[in-house]
Amino acid sequence: MSIKDATNHYQEQKIYWEKSPEAQKYSAAYKKEQVEQAKANAHEAVKREARQLDSLYGRIQKARTKVKEAQKTGPNIDYERLNFVTRRVEGLLSDFRQIEHFEAWYRSADPYEQMAAQSLRGQIKQRFTGQAHTGSVVKQLDSDHQTAQQTPELVQAKAEFEQVDNEFRNLWVEANQAALEVFGEKSDFFGQSGDIVKYLSQWNEDATGAIFHVNEKEAETPKSNQQSAEYAGTKLNFA
Repeated sequence: MSIKDATNHYQEQKIYWEKSPEAQKYSAAYKKEQVEQAKANAHEAVKREARQLDSLYGRIQKARTKVKEAQKTGPNIDYERLNFVTRRVEGLLSDFRQIEHFEAWYRSADPYEQMAAQSLRGQIKQRFTGQAHTGSVVKQLDSDHQTAQQTPELVQAKAEFEQVDNEFRNLWVEANQAALEVFGEKSDFFGQSGDIVKYLSQWNEDATGAIFHVNEKEAETPKSNQQSAEYAGTKLNFA
């Protein structure tokens, strides 16, 4: 079940068991159980989305490496364009991680923290609605180098990269839906310690902006190098 389907199902179940005349004959405990089950299903869909993004990020890195190696014997291609897809995945993970700040500020009695929550919500919504997907990186590369001689290795590497790029754009649609669900009017749906927060808070960035899992690298990484300057600059600090 996709995030969209799971979320819609949860909302429908919640309305049905709380307001439907047909549901009045059931006990309160049974109604609550049905709603909680629907909510749990939606949480599972979000966790599955996070795992897919994690896996896809690794595949993108491998695809980029293959293209870079193939370029050594092929035409001179602007490698910066190949970085774009990876940066979008990294940006997506960074945005999701900020849910942790948003949820805490959103519920705070401190008016300054509430202001911070509103500002952060606006930032995230703008990012997700303003940059819907990566575009086809490989098609851009091909259009720029139509007359260049391309080796079989480069053709194969670019084909693999295009496949991963397409998968990312398809996955982005559901990821976008999940983010807007959190930062929209239904932000309480995930709860202060929602599953996606627990999962994505396990990720961090080093000085170069590369994503890593805290269990793999944080113990040996100096604290000053755990976040890139770009990411640190997006956080709101009202201290």
